[in-house]
Amino acid sequence: MELKVKGIGSLVAAALLAFAPATQTRADVWVYEVLTLRPEAPPHQADAYVGAVGVLARRHGGSRVESVIEPASADGASAGRVVGLWRFNDVGSLDSLFADPTYRSLVGLHDRTFDSGSSRSLERVRALAGPSH
Repeated sequence: MELKVKGIGSLVAAALLAFAPATQTRADVWVYEVLTLRPEAPPHQADAYVGAVGVLARRHGGSRVESVIEPASADGASAGRVVGLWRFNDVGSLDSLFADPTYRSLVGLHDRTFDSGSSRSLERVRALAGPSH
């Protein structure tokens, strides 16, 4: 009798697992950012901005995977750039970062430091991706 009860219990457990809704898998969102420095912007402003966004991103499920600063060329032919690769848990995490009032307070620093016309910022990439990406 004990063997029969264990067998039925195993069958019930298997049936419950088979019909249980699947848990959602996490879909990481990867964002590649290229910020072009303004010629008059001191490098410490870029460091301050990137550092502050990194701290805020962690609060919203994101992290800077890699970052590099490409200095301006000596002859002035190319501007300096900050290149970053970011990972977020999902699109909602990225959107929650943009909605954060502290992130919004960094807009002035961003605009004084980076050329918005030639930069590929996190917000610009998100806008180009559209609502479902």
